Amino acid sequence: MKSWCSLDETLEGRRVFLVFHWDADGVATAAMVARHLAGLGGVVEAAATPRIGSYSWTAIPKPPPGAELVAVLDYGIPGADYDRYASETDKPLLVIDHHRVEPSRGGRVTYCNPVAEGMGGEEEYPSASMLAARLLGRRWGGDLFLAALGAVGDLAPFYDAGRPHPGLEAAKAYASQAGVKLGQLRDLADRLDSCYRLLWGDCLVHAVKEAALNPYMLLDDHRLLEAQERSRKLLEEALAELKSAGRVCGFEVYTLVMDALVTSAVGRRLAATRPRDVVVLIHHIPSRRGGYVYVRGLSADLSWLHREARRRGLRAGGKTNVAVLEYSGDGPHEGLRLLEELCGGRR
Repeated sequence: MKSWCSLDETLEGRRVFLVFHWDADGVATAAMVARHLAGLGGVVEAAATPRIGSYSWTAIPKPPPGAELVAVLDYGIPGADYDRYASETDKPLLVIDHHRVEPSRGGRVTYCNPVAEGMGGEEEYPSASMLAARLLGRRWGGDLFLAALGAVGDLAPFYDAGRPHPGLEAAKAYASQAGVKLGQLRDLADRLDSCYRLLWGDCLVHAVKEAALNPYMLLDDHRLLEAQERSRKLLEEALAELKSAGRVCGFEVYTLVMDALVTSAVGRRLAATRPRDVVVLIHHIPSRRGGYVYVRGLSADLSWLHREARRRGLRAGGKTNVAVLEYSGDGPHEGLRLLEELCGGRR
């Protein structure tokens, strides 16, 4: 690991604005950083997610006046976006990430993403939480709990499909050392992800604060259980509304029209049930006059797709096996058109 990823000097004594991706991995990583920060005499000035469902530096909230440092965790946008954010806010920025994107080159950004820097692959760094555990040198049971939680959250389609993955093996070992079962953490990851499906950003901030005190408290948290129950009903409705659009670009394509952020939940379910295929969910959200093209294949390299989308100026995120693209328009046909254009660009 490069020396600039030794984080104690960056964090020590600082008042930090903690910004984290809205999924279980983001929550786990944020809680781990908050715990470490407290041991260094620092404080979390405030915590927030970017605007849920949007991948852009403009979706990252502005830091409160008292913040001395902004830490953005597991967000997965290109390094140039972080450079722009640091310039616009005039605050030093720490990034901890594991997505395969173009790295930051800005002088005000402490950029810790070994995958982007070509220092390892996503099998070695399957989650931001696993990376944070290594960077911070954390080996207490609660930190291993959080590292495993973030990994099983990000690797849920592999876990659900019974497909092997080195990250799951590492997570299983961490969970055992932490005194929990991987299945418990898989269920907890679903509860945390339920918060963003409901657009409950305050639920995610609550989870980070609780986990920073004691991660094991999350296992019985009533707020998370409520979110999961409500989210399950939404997911059942979404699966009932799902329609097949046949094969496009060699991918199995499905469409959904629904005003709820269930994109990844449905997309992951499809990927787990069709582990040999690349599946596409085109999720149109009428209230947003747009939606998402969610592409996942457990054995496919889809990094070309989000690279091509960003090259065209589109908002996109993803890793090796998944790409999420935003589109605007009045129906799922706009997402289909975008997918066909991007596939044509590849040819």
